[in-house]
Amino acid sequence: MFLPVPPSRAWICVLLLALSGCASIAPEQGHDDVRALVGARRDHVQLPPQFQPPDAAATARIDSLLQQPIGSRDAVAIALLQNPALRIDAAEFGLAQADLFEAGRLANPRLSLSVQDSSDPSAQGPQLSIGIAQNIARLLTRAPRRQFAAGEFERAKAAFAGRILALADDTESAWFELAGAMQVTELRRLVLESTDASAQLAGRLQQAGNLADLDLALRQATASEARIALQRAEVRQRQAWLKLGRLMGLPPERNWQATPGLPAPVAAEEVLPELQQRALRQRLDLDAARREVDLLRLALGMTQRYRYLGEFEVGVDYERETDRSRLLGPSIALELPLFDQNQAPLGRAQARLQQAEARLQRLELDASAGVATAHAGLASARTQLDHYREQLLPQRERVVARTLEMQQYMLLGPFELLAARRDEFDAYQGYLETLRDYWLARVDLARETGGALRGDGGEPVAIPTPAAEEDHSSHHMHHQHGEH
Repeated sequence: MFLPVPPSRAWICVLLLALSGCASIAPEQGHDDVRALVGARRDHVQLPPQFQPPDAAATARIDSLLQQPIGSRDAVAIALLQNPALRIDAAEFGLAQADLFEAGRLANPRLSLSVQDSSDPSAQGPQLSIGIAQNIARLLTRAPRRQFAAGEFERAKAAFAGRILALADDTESAWFELAGAMQVTELRRLVLESTDASAQLAGRLQQAGNLADLDLALRQATASEARIALQRAEVRQRQAWLKLGRLMGLPPERNWQATPGLPAPVAAEEVLPELQQRALRQRLDLDAARREVDLLRLALGMTQRYRYLGEFEVGVDYERETDRSRLLGPSIALELPLFDQNQAPLGRAQARLQQAEARLQRLELDASAGVATAHAGLASARTQLDHYREQLLPQRERVVARTLEMQQYMLLGPFELLAARRDEFDAYQGYLETLRDYWLARVDLARETGGALRGDGGEPVAIPTPAAEEDHSSHHMHHQHGEH
C-alpha cells in the first residue's frame, strides 16, 4: 500500500516496489508434496526429478529398461519418465503455482502524469500534474485471497497426484492385457498345431481309403477355425502392445518386449469393509473435493464480508501550476455501491458451494459403490480361477491321460485324443483369460481404493506343452491305421 509521500520520494517507492516484485515462480514448488502423496499410496511408483522431456540420463534409463523384456513396474517407470500426458498435467499444476504466487503479491500502484500548456502569455511554464495511487481493496483482501490460493494449491497437489496414479494404473492394466494376450496367442498356436496335425493325418487316411470324406472335411474345418482364432489372438496382442507402448510414450516403430506370463493370484484378498474405509481416507479425488468445499466456504465468507467494498484507491497528487506554485495532497477514489452491492457474486458463491457439497457427497457414495463393484468383480474372478485350478483343468488333464491310454490299447480312434487335447487347450485359454481379468480387477480395485492392495502375485503361470505326448500318440495313430 502507498501512503501519501512527498513527490521527491515517490519514484523511490516505485523503485522499491519494482525490486520487490522481481521474485520469480519456482517451477518445482509443491512437487515434493506431490511425490509424498503418490509415494504414500504407491510405494513402487517413482516419479522423475522434473516433469520435463526426458534428458540424457532419463533416456539412458529407458533404453536400459527396454533392452530386456519389461514387467509391469518397468512399464510404469517408463510411462512416468516420458508420457507427454504427465507434462500436460504438470503444466496445469503450474497454473495453481502461478495463482498462489499472484495472491501473495501487492497490486501495482497506478501512476498518472499530465503536462498542459497555458494560453496565458505570462505563464512561467506548463502545468504539471503527477499522481500515484494504490488499490486499497486489493490490500484489504490480500490475506484471505492468499489463504484461498494456498488452499487451492493444496487441492491442485491432490489432483495432480491423482492423475499421476491414474497414469500408473492405466499402464499397469495395459501390461496385464498384453501379458494375457501373449499367452492366449501362444496357446492358440498350440491349438493350431494340434488341429493341423489332425487335418493332415485325416488327409493321409482319406487317401489310403480309411476315412470318409465327411470326417476329412470336419478335421479341415476345425483346423481353419483354429487358424482364424490364432489370427484374432495375434491382432489382439498387437493392439495391446501398441496401447501399452503409447502409454509408455514409445513410438510404434520402437522394438521392445514384455515379460511373458501372467503372475499367479495373491495368497489372500482383503475384505470389503476395510477397503471401503481406506478409500474414504486416502482417495485423492475425495481429498481434492473436500478441499474445494472448504475453499468455497472461505470464498463465500469473503464475498459476504467485502460485498460493499468496490474499487477503493488512496494516493497522493502533486501539481505544479503555471506560476510555479505547487499543490500537494492526498487523493481518494471510492466506488459507491448504489446500484450494485455484489448480489450476483454472492449468489454465484452460494451456488458454487452447494454444487461442491453435492459433488463431494456423490463422490463419497461413488467411492463406496465403486470399491464394492470392483471387489465383487475381483471375488468373481478369484472364484472362477479356483474352479479352473481345482476342478476343470485337472478334469481335462485326466480326460487327456485316459484318452491316451485307451488310444494306446486301440479302444479309441486317433482323433478322439486330438479332440481331448483341443478341449484341454480351450480350458487353459479360459483360465488364462480369467487370470487376466483377475489382475485387471485388482488394478481397478486399487484405483477405486486410492492405494495399493496388499499382497504380491506368484510366479508366472505356464501353459501346457504336450509336444512329447502328441508325438507319441501321432506315431501310435499311424501304426493303428496301418499307415507306413
